[in-house]
Amino acid sequence: VISKAIQTPYLEELFSNSILPLFQPQTVTYNGGIANIKRWKISCYLEVMEGGVPCTNPNIELREHCLPLLDSCNDLFIAWYKQQTACVQQQRHQKKGI
Repeated sequence: VISKAIQTPYLEELFSNSILPLFQPQTVTYNGGIANIKRWKISCYLEVMEGGVPCTNPNIELREHCLPLLDSCNDLFIAWYKQQTACVQQQRHQKKGI
């Protein structure tokens, strides 16, 4: 985990000025599933995969406000993942005596 990779003041400002005012949970109706509840109040989505059940509508405006944060998170994850896979490859080479 990369501690404080995204600054707290930025997150607080984004939350207060964009996420809270733009957050709009959706109510969906579907077959009820195991709980046999036909109407569910679900979260507010930034992106939705086609064919999802139940189908929701993405909040495009919220996504636009959060996109710089999402891009930063993607970059941090990629760097972390590359480091993890490099460590695994290095361990494999050491075990093989390469």
